[in-house]
Amino acid sequence: MAHQTKILKLTAGLVGPLFLLLLISLATPQVNHVQATPLTAANSTLIIDDFENVADWSGLTLETNIVHNGSGAGRWGNQLTTKSIRKVFSPTLNASNTNLLQFWLYSGVANNAPIELIFDSDNAADPAGWDYYHYSLTIDWTGWRRFRIPLADFTRSRNPLGWNQLNYVRFSADGWGHTPLSDTLLILDDMALSTSVISDVLRTTGYQGANFVYTYTLRLANSTGTTRLLTPSFSTPPGYPFQITALTPNLTLPANGTAQAVVRVTVPASAITPQTALTLYHAAVILWEAGVDIDSAVLDAAVPLAAGARSRPQLLLNTDDLARIQSWKTSQLWASTAYTHVIQAADGWPRTFTQTYYLTDWALPPEGGQWSMWYLCSGSGTYLRYDPPGIHVCPTTGQTYAGWPYDQVIYGRMHSSLAQAALNLGLAYRFTSSTRYATSAAAILRAYADRYLTYPYHDINNQPNRSGGRVQAQTLDESIWLVPIAWAYDLIADSPALTANDRTHIERDLLQAAATTIGRYPAGESNWQSWHNAGLGAVGFTLDDPVLIAQALRDPNNGFDFQMQHSVSSDGFWYEGSWSYHFFALSAHRYLAEMAARAGANLYNNARLHGMFAAPLRFAMPDGNLPLFNDSGSVSLIGQDSLYESAYQRYGEAQYLAVLGQRTRGRDALLWGVESLPAHINLNPPSTLFPDAGYAVLRADHGSAPVYAALHYGPHGGGHGHYDKLGLILFARGMVMGVDPGTQSYAAPTHNTWDKQTIAHNTVVIDGRTQAEATGALHRFTALPGLSMTAADAGAAYTATNLLRTILVSPDYVLDRFRVRATDGHLHAVDWIYHNAGTPTTTLPLTAYHGLPTANGYQHLTHTLAVTTAQDWQIIYGTTPPPGTPYGNIWTSPSDITATFTFNQEQAFQGSGSGRLTYDFTSTSGYIMYNTPQPPPLDEAPQRLRLALRGDGSSNTLALRVYDATEERFSCSLGAMNWSGWRVITTTNIVSCTHFLGNNDGFFDLPVKQVSIQLDSAGGSPVAGAFYVDDITLLYPTAGDQLVEDFEIEPRGLRLQMLGETGTTVVMGEGLGPDMKPVPFALARRQAVTTTFASLLEPISSTPFISSFVALPTNAPVTDEAGAFAVTSPHFEDHLLAVAAGPAGLRRTFGAAACDGTLCLVRRSAAQQLLRLILADGTQLEGTGTTLIHSQAMLPGLQVDYANNGASLQLHTEMAFRSSLHIWAPTASSVFVNERTRAFTRDGNYVVIAADYWVYLPVVRRNE
Repeated sequence: MAHQTKILKLTAGLVGPLFLLLLISLATPQVNHVQATPLTAANSTLIIDDFENVADWSGLTLETNIVHNGSGAGRWGNQLTTKSIRKVFSPTLNASNTNLLQFWLYSGVANNAPIELIFDSDNAADPAGWDYYHYSLTIDWTGWRRFRIPLADFTRSRNPLGWNQLNYVRFSADGWGHTPLSDTLLILDDMALSTSVISDVLRTTGYQGANFVYTYTLRLANSTGTTRLLTPSFSTPPGYPFQITALTPNLTLPANGTAQAVVRVTVPASAITPQTALTLYHAAVILWEAGVDIDSAVLDAAVPLAAGARSRPQLLLNTDDLARIQSWKTSQLWASTAYTHVIQAADGWPRTFTQTYYLTDWALPPEGGQWSMWYLCSGSGTYLRYDPPGIHVCPTTGQTYAGWPYDQVIYGRMHSSLAQAALNLGLAYRFTSSTRYATSAAAILRAYADRYLTYPYHDINNQPNRSGGRVQAQTLDESIWLVPIAWAYDLIADSPALTANDRTHIERDLLQAAATTIGRYPAGESNWQSWHNAGLGAVGFTLDDPVLIAQALRDPNNGFDFQMQHSVSSDGFWYEGSWSYHFFALSAHRYLAEMAARAGANLYNNARLHGMFAAPLRFAMPDGNLPLFNDSGSVSLIGQDSLYESAYQRYGEAQYLAVLGQRTRGRDALLWGVESLPAHINLNPPSTLFPDAGYAVLRADHGSAPVYAALHYGPHGGGHGHYDKLGLILFARGMVMGVDPGTQSYAAPTHNTWDKQTIAHNTVVIDGRTQAEATGALHRFTALPGLSMTAADAGAAYTATNLLRTILVSPDYVLDRFRVRATDGHLHAVDWIYHNAGTPTTTLPLTAYHGLPTANGYQHLTHTLAVTTAQDWQIIYGTTPPPGTPYGNIWTSPSDITATFTFNQEQAFQGSGSGRLTYDFTSTSGYIMYNTPQPPPLDEAPQRLRLALRGDGSSNTLALRVYDATEERFSCSLGAMNWSGWRVITTTNIVSCTHFLGNNDGFFDLPVKQVSIQLDSAGGSPVAGAFYVDDITLLYPTAGDQLVEDFEIEPRGLRLQMLGETGTTVVMGEGLGPDMKPVPFALARRQAVTTTFASLLEPISSTPFISSFVALPTNAPVTDEAGAFAVTSPHFEDHLLAVAAGPAGLRRTFGAAACDGTLCLVRRSAAQQLLRLILADGTQLEGTGTTLIHSQAMLPGLQVDYANNGASLQLHTEMAFRSSLHIWAPTASSVFVNERTRAFTRDGNYVVIAADYWVYLPVVRRNE
């Protein structure tokens, strides 16, 4: 059945983002043989099927009991067998004159099954693949639901021919990452394409007396030449508690004309209670014409959070906050500085904007923005440099780019800058009450209200898909932009700068319209949806719209509660396993939590939100940075201190002081922090397991050089996960040794060809293939100060191979046992790969090697050398920069000038090294910037800069620059470099030097971003040469002299030793690091059914310390996955046993020792005196025939240290247990348990501790 009539294109979608999927949700009881008016081709309707007969559908059976209309419907059950249903159109269907799909769908169970709806429009001329339109459904209801889906909300896949050439319609339970569920039952009825009558729905809210009232205005458009008489009716679920009234009960819609229908929904005062707050009810208005329901709209209504209207501002600041800020401004220097910065930023409008983008006058960009990841040099991950007007330069090659998408990336930056400017102006208005700030903010908001709906929907490929925004190319970025826009409006909404018409215009055509844009693309479990919720919440809380607030907080498949339950693990991890995305999502949640707090809702009491703040502190490496797992760039805790201002204010926990107080407190502290902070503390967290997220962090103190290892075995991490199960990141001697590449720009080819590939990580690769998505399982975890252990498998990373890795971390070494076992009995190529920073040296007789695969990331392994050996082998990685190692970075203008900035030992002002700066102006004149890395942050601005320069007597001119946090340059001219030899140079006061760019306010914003030496060609001679720098120092008024760089690097490195096995090919070469620069790798390759790689990773200063690493004999069966080893140095000999899979309680030998635990260690001195014992999951430890530890009950983990030549026993335990304990200690006179003195008795040579003492004893950890 099909009928086609001409229709008018829909110009706007429905407002009300909770249902911007545009469906009507009516959870009605089962309906049997509903008798209603049969579906007919009324006016502008193109009927796909009424399902009275389903013979033309594959996969459907006729349903006659559960129907919505008529006597038949289409039943789709058993989706494990029937994974899709389809109706072919013959001839092809022309739906180009429609803009709306409507159908009824019955669900037997709400199981959240994903279903894909597809209209095929395959384009034979497109070689890329299948071309179609698709839309995702989630089966989260029972009973009948009416779907109303604008065709504009379908996503294009590749290049479909168009809606005028549809080959078939299909529903699919698999593909697109979907998995069919056995209990899904779906029934279809009355599917049609049509032209919508309802072109737009506006919702306003407010109190009328004690009642809360929603007023819906339906804008109607008639595309036919005939007057249409419409009648509204309402559909409500059982128990609907609100009152619905049609204020326009009969509608006359003129031919080719427009009209409005108005509906009121009243929430009675009796329904507004704390218990019912944000309860959302879904009703619908249905428009009827001649007995046929031709269109419909959702009428969402939710109970408001609290009775009574609020006063502005109300979104992220209220009047109490403003009074507090004014008080702090006068009592706290940091607050006064932060306050001043806000005012200065506002005073910079519009000058800062026009200077940044080289404009004469400020204006909105002519188009929406584009994906920032496009802004790259072709073929690499290097970001372009903007050279206005309209030129984009690759800094490494000098190649220029113009047009799409590069111009649009800059437009996106402009949109973000305008949103921030509006916010700065709004804050300045509230801080000062000066209306000139409100007037300027109002001008930006009015401009956007005028233009917003004229920016077309566009995604990152410039297609009108649902993931696209209007001002930005993604609804994600649209949401980020919307938060400051809505906040700016809240700050000035009641100012004289806005008229009543202005407020209506901004609320309707900017805020609500932007909420509609975001609501088109519900993203479920994702960082996108976290920002969607923040954007929707910003509009909802600003406009007091409980529907938007309920969507942001309570939407069962998208809201804040859903995100906490499904996107955050129980141990506080964001599910993508990337610290970049963890804090990216946390920023959105923090905004939403602060909004909710000012409306009376406490989101901070959610345990998983609390965990998102706490988990990074327990995971961070010793230098405060976080490891680069999955799609993560470099993330430091200090860089997230603005988030921890809120955490400390809300939770008051001392642990957050480890992040706070290390640099100047800024705007977020002023808005959401506390007035004054206690002293900064240093955290010393123990080894920690994150079982839900699937990470084990092992730590060991080694004086000032702690050792840290993190093992990943858990969930993949969604679209931002890497195929790196059992990947290891190692930190020692103050730096990352075992390197993970993290991520490049997603538009860079190496993101997929390297970053995500297994070979790029420190793990094992089977048969040259990248792992599958997998979740491994934990086998062991023991955390003690002197030795920690974890063991985990890789799950189904490989179908025919099991991987099991055991990692032990001590203060002196990391021991790695990696067992690979094929389950198919066949030989496999097994590659153990390890990437380590530094310069590798080895005595292996290596020769050129070309035997590695050429795909799956292996193509990026270069300079490969190899040897095949059955012997033990080792590689030493030294990290002391050899002469010529690059330092910092350089920037040249123009780009064909050549220069270097390197470590050097030819010259030194003091010590043994300096920085060598070369230049070559042969090809052209210009200037060079030699830039340092960012210095450590301080809570004050530097006054002067001092350094030693060894000139070359040229006439080239010098200047010294110091960059503040906004990248404002303070440039102090030195004149010509007309001297030779060393000279100490000290600048005048930095802020008195010339300043430009950044916020260009002449005020030094903390912290210091970088120090730069600028060299300008003078046109004379020489045109090429070199000069030297040493002892770069910033001078502070309180902190004094703070060294930026002295070019003296303490030797540090790592020795890798691996026990030999016949047929091992050792390959060395270079892979890629986090910045795409080469990083050395070592690869051990074997052909095996079963094999075990046993290696020792020893952090060193200049020379190795450990003299021997060997395997010990053990009686443990193969199934125990036990490793027994001896590690010897001049000061200790360790004999240890680690059992990864076998049960506890069985006696196993390791050399001359034995134990019944899963982790056992006996450490003796060179003179064979006992130094340390460790027993985990056991009752007995023996050494050379002597029982060393005996416990009546199993010990979860115990460490015994013999101090003062055995006169003192230091016991450590990190778990609760109760047992009488005998410890061999013939000369002990004192016993300490977790640093507390404990009473004991003696039994000959044994110290005896009674069972009464073995209650839970928290470990004492000092913050020093």
